[in-house]
Amino acid sequence: MEEKELPIIDIRMAMSQVDDDYEFLIELLQDFLEDIAKKEFEKENYDKEIQELYAAKEKAEDTVIVLRKISKRAHAVKGSAMNLGLSRVARDATLLEAMCNSYADAPSKLDKDFSNNDAGLR
Repeated sequence: MEEKELPIIDIRMAMSQVDDDYEFLIELLQDFLEDIAKKEFEKENYDKEIQELYAAKEKAEDTVIVLRKISKRAHAVKGSAMNLGLSRVARDATLLEAMCNSYADAPSKLDKDFSNNDAGLR
């Protein structure tokens, strides 16, 4: 069975969250995008965390700390996206959060996966 693609935004759900106040929804969406761009996933910070994760792969404790940081950010994005009806963003943030938590719970699995995909992660 073919999976139906999620809408970028579930407008009915999003409008129900703001009591059908379209202008307020637009304001919230703009705030969300600004927060993502400025605070949460600023490219330099994200790249730095990915490089820290790669460098920390030899130290399980450091790896877990970095994974938990990324998971926490993904969780925050997921919650905001769900409240705004951003279905795909929420889905992807959910997957990222789950992946980070899975690796944080079993750092040896991360080492194995890094070894198998080493070229693609640099």
